[in-house]
Amino acid sequence: MVTVRVPASSANLGTGFDTLGLALQLYLSVTAYDHKGKVRHSDENPTSSGDLLHQAMEAVFTQAGFPMPRLELEIDSQIPAGKGLGSSAAVIIAGMYLANYLSGNPFSEQQLLAWALALEGHADNIVPAVAGGLTTAMVLDHQVYYQKVALHDDIRVIIAVPDFIVPTREARAVLPREVPWRDCVRHLQQACFVVQSLANGDYRHLSLAMDDDIVQSSRQRLIPGLKEVIQIALERGALGAALSGAGPSVLALAAENMEYIGAGMQEAFRAAGCPSRCLYLNIDYQGIQIIDHI
Repeated sequence: MVTVRVPASSANLGTGFDTLGLALQLYLSVTAYDHKGKVRHSDENPTSSGDLLHQAMEAVFTQAGFPMPRLELEIDSQIPAGKGLGSSAAVIIAGMYLANYLSGNPFSEQQLLAWALALEGHADNIVPAVAGGLTTAMVLDHQVYYQKVALHDDIRVIIAVPDFIVPTREARAVLPREVPWRDCVRHLQQACFVVQSLANGDYRHLSLAMDDDIVQSSRQRLIPGLKEVIQIALERGALGAALSGAGPSVLALAAENMEYIGAGMQEAFRAAGCPSRCLYLNIDYQGIQIIDHI
């Protein structure tokens, strides 16, 4: 029996579109038992997660030259699906790393990330799911490269999760096809500033650096109350706030007054006609873990 545990993640952090990702202490676990040939679930979206897990595992077993073994797979996920918290990335990483482990670990991290990218389509969630912490991802010629950024330990995360789903495909469909050069330069400046602010523990201008008026503003039509949720988080003391990945969840970074900030975010969603709940989370610094129950 072996268990793979993978953290949730929040991508972009505002202006770091498709590159920045932050791993969170909210987990998906997959446990494999021998010779059963079925999947058991205790997550929120069992059919899609089971299918995606099977695809991820089969991709690695095929590369290894092995048939898909008969296993009982138990999926236990705390990560809500379709909420911008890296649920699909967590399933893909869990499946690929589990299959690699069961095959005798023939493949490198670089190979597994490339195959995960092919399934997921972007690297900003798969990288923190593997490495933990704050990561910057780069994709060149279908290969994934990343750096893990050392963080100060005074930051915690508030996630306001509204009671509706925004499919990633729909969230990407509303993005602009062209962006003015000047705006691209400004976003590059802001994304670099986000990384350095978090690395240095100097949060004075983090909210300005996370203020995304390209991707986030385009997705605003899909998420009632988004602007107001971010605004009230900052007014109540958040160091920075942004849409979490493709949404609809909203992330706020804070060092104190977590419940006060979260309550304000829920109030703003409620005023827009959207019930929500808040998750108060620490950053996960370990990434994927494989536990062999010998």
